[in-house]
Amino acid sequence: MQTSSPVKMPDDNAMEGAETQHEGGNVENPPTGEEVIPQSRGSDYNTARDTADTSTTTANNEVDEATETNGNDTSNGSGDNSSGKKDTEGHSDDNEAQNGEGSDKHGQEDTQEEEGNDEQNGKQNDDHKSDHNSESTNSESESDSDSGSDSESDSDSDTEEAEPRLKYSRLAGLPKTIFTRDPVSATLVNDNIVIIATHSGLIHLFRPNIELIRSFKAHSASIMSLSTDGTYFASASLDGRVVIGSISDPQDIAASDFKRPVHAVALDPNYASSKTFVSGGTAGNVVLSEKGWLQARSDTNICTSDSTIVLLRWIGDVVLWINDDGITIWNHVTKQQVLQVPKPDNISRADLYHPRMHLSDGHDRIYLAWADHIWILEVTQEKKERGKRLKKEPVNDGMSIFSRRILSTSASSTKSPQPETTVAVVTKFRVDSLLCGISTFGADMLMLLCYTKGERRAQRPELRLIDAASGEEVSSDELPLNGFESLGPNDYQLQTHAPVQKDAKAQYYIISAHDGVVARERDLTDHVQWLVEHEKYESAWVTCESIYGTVERKNLGIEWVESHVRDELWREAGAALSLVLTAFLGTIDPQDTYKHTIWSEDWANWAFIFGKSNNYELLANYLPDQLQSSVYDEYLRHYLRDDAEKFGFYMKKWQGLFGEGIEQSLVEEIDSSEDDKKTSALKLALAELNIADGKYKPALALLLELRDERCLDLIEAHHLLSDISPKDIPSLLTIGAGKDTASTLAALDKASAEEIQTTLKRTTELLVEGYHELPPKTVLSSLPESSPLAYVYLHSLNQVDSFAARDYGNQLMALYAKYDHVALSAFLKSNNNYDIGSAVDLCRADKSLTPDLVYLLGKVGRNMEALRLIIDELQDPYQAISFSLKQKDSELWNFLVDYSIDKPLFLKALLENIAMAQTPTYKLIERIPPNLEIPGLKGCLLNIFTENELQLSVTKGAHEIITNECHRETDALGRLRMGGVAFDGVGMDEFAVKSLDGKTVEVDSLPSWQAHDGSFASKLAHVSFLQQQSGR
Repeated sequence: MQTSSPVKMPDDNAMEGAETQHEGGNVENPPTGEEVIPQSRGSDYNTARDTADTSTTTANNEVDEATETNGNDTSNGSGDNSSGKKDTEGHSDDNEAQNGEGSDKHGQEDTQEEEGNDEQNGKQNDDHKSDHNSESTNSESESDSDSGSDSESDSDSDTEEAEPRLKYSRLAGLPKTIFTRDPVSATLVNDNIVIIATHSGLIHLFRPNIELIRSFKAHSASIMSLSTDGTYFASASLDGRVVIGSISDPQDIAASDFKRPVHAVALDPNYASSKTFVSGGTAGNVVLSEKGWLQARSDTNICTSDSTIVLLRWIGDVVLWINDDGITIWNHVTKQQVLQVPKPDNISRADLYHPRMHLSDGHDRIYLAWADHIWILEVTQEKKERGKRLKKEPVNDGMSIFSRRILSTSASSTKSPQPETTVAVVTKFRVDSLLCGISTFGADMLMLLCYTKGERRAQRPELRLIDAASGEEVSSDELPLNGFESLGPNDYQLQTHAPVQKDAKAQYYIISAHDGVVARERDLTDHVQWLVEHEKYESAWVTCESIYGTVERKNLGIEWVESHVRDELWREAGAALSLVLTAFLGTIDPQDTYKHTIWSEDWANWAFIFGKSNNYELLANYLPDQLQSSVYDEYLRHYLRDDAEKFGFYMKKWQGLFGEGIEQSLVEEIDSSEDDKKTSALKLALAELNIADGKYKPALALLLELRDERCLDLIEAHHLLSDISPKDIPSLLTIGAGKDTASTLAALDKASAEEIQTTLKRTTELLVEGYHELPPKTVLSSLPESSPLAYVYLHSLNQVDSFAARDYGNQLMALYAKYDHVALSAFLKSNNNYDIGSAVDLCRADKSLTPDLVYLLGKVGRNMEALRLIIDELQDPYQAISFSLKQKDSELWNFLVDYSIDKPLFLKALLENIAMAQTPTYKLIERIPPNLEIPGLKGCLLNIFTENELQLSVTKGAHEIITNECHRETDALGRLRMGGVAFDGVGMDEFAVKSLDGKTVEVDSLPSWQAHDGSFASKLAHVSFLQQQSGR
């Protein structure tokens, strides 16, 4: 087994000055002395489960070696090793001193017997030792930090040290004689009592905070076992007596003499009422002592054997003991044995190595450690009634940290179901060293106190954590206890004190004959401290948020920053500083000026540090906007000298935060700079500064000079067109289109109209939309008359407001003729604000403008000239036909027919469009020369005939429809005229004559004799006459 070198510790007398009594402290946290720094051992530890009955002699050899060490130790007065086979009977209270001497002698004889076993198994023993000492030890360390269990501490290992799981501290506040002149022989830790017993027979009762209750001498020899039910305590000694007393009442105490050394005692969990306990020792008997008649003690042997009883525990209704027969569990209620586990073959005698036991918090699991074996037993207490199982109930034990009370079986109702307790072995496995203690750690781990014997002397005890399911080691710490070199495995004990408070941590007492240590699970504070010690500052800073104050956490964050600076990691340092101080600011109350001052000063100090190391850029971007102006001034002046672009960036970012002197420094640097690029960048920065200060005109002048497109935004936002000088207009129009105005104009002269409009769209729209601020006259006077700038400006102005461009029709016409012929045709046809003569001359000068010239000639009435241009220049028969028909001039049409009569293409066009002409088709056909070949003539004729037939068919169909409609309406009219009208004639006193379109022609009154006195027949005759007269 690999071990590490010892750690330098304080003198053994360091505890001499401790007070025997002190004021009470926190019940959950006993007073502790100096911090104990254990050595971490490599995690190459392996465990193996027993899969067969095969046994080895290796552990037996270690037991023998340990016994030899115990023998040497007890010769100094400990009396820890006594033999059951060699003891004489009949020890009484009067000869307690002789009893102690006899124990020492028998211990020496037992040692001699086991030395013989060592010689017989020498080879196996050497092999086992070599396994335990195969790894080299490390040099001494004086570190003050917590040592841990999850680390690889081999000196040749480069792996990173893992964080420990436990922290340790010396047990302080004890009487000064404990651990020094009076070695400890037994301890017990309960939820309300801590008992320490010594080899001289002294018992010290403490509260959980190690406040001394009382000390007294109970025995004349070594005390071997302690027990409590929470109210009473019991002690068993080699002097043959069992002493039982009240924890609170010093007068309530009694002793029982069993005449033989007693190694184990256990109180009934209900001892306060039952006065029952069990004990055992070298006599080999397990004695049940009960209250008899007249308060007399009644003893009953529940087990008789020839071997020493080395462990006794009372758990609920069952009693557990261990001797050479193995592990026995006996039910006190049923008086029957529940479980028997044989002693492993590699353990020669039970009393040579004391087994250790731990009961789980729920009292449903028993953890046993004996030599190098571990058993996990499950305890189940069931109630049976009429063959049915009821709910399981946890058992109770007075030795447990929880002093739960249950009613004794004697007080139970006879009508209630009788409980039945069963115990079964759940898990069994072995480890590679001797075990001095066992406990649970968390929900799924075991804590083991291990003993290792070296080649010449004992090694430091190890506190290991293993996985309870697999047995694999999780961590291991070597404990530098005082006097470990002369101690054996029986001189160490592990006791667990579980917390009463819900969130408190368990405490583990590791007690030896000469020293005591309290182990605790590391909390979040310890985790942060470990991270800091191992320079894991980022994790420490993140983790400590819930446990550190704001300033304390900020200071830890500053340590993180400083660690990066030490490593020359300035970029990481800047990021960390920003994170730390930003988080600190978020926790500060707005009214807390003190913390705000701390925050501001930290930023200022670190800004100076970064600047002094010439790492401005790595912090500048993190600087907040609430610092004093001197910080920003320093950084801006640095960039003003070394990086003009960064100066502009940060000047804009920190606008309003720096001092007034920065602007003057900027102007001076511009004037003195000979670097054009730097000068441009600084001028841009000055322009932005002017904008921020509301000085728009100087800013606009600088941006125009720099040809920066941001000037357009500035003009739009603040209506600055009127402030633009005419000489700057060409530059303004070409901003964003090229490096300078001249090169841009040269490029645009070769571009298409669409490209020109696209390139200058933004600036053109700006000038056109603001023509009320900057009149067109001013703009055009500053532009070359035939330049693309004038074209795009006038074109856009004409599109937006043609009235504003009315005075520039001739110029626009000329610009269209140069840059945009399509726009020229549209302009000539849709506008009248140009000189038509100039337009004719302009179009006549450019043959590509002939269509526009034709339009202009037609517009002024020069139709014949226009037609000749179409025929001669354009040679477009269809346009010629369209032009002639549009003019509605027979002379033009005849001229076109005469011109086309001997030209096939023109004749074909005429034939195709003859239907629109006034000339009949047959007349045109008659004039065609006989031998003239006309391409497509057949098709033209077929189209003509087809169209004529279609037209005739349509005409006939329309005629038939009209005829049928006339007949139908005529028939309806006849029927109306011939038909009569039924009416009653009452009130008829007038008649009206209406035409067919419904208009009233004549209204006349009937004669009174007909209207009132006339008969119906006379009225009817008169109405019929009227209908006939009106044409109905």
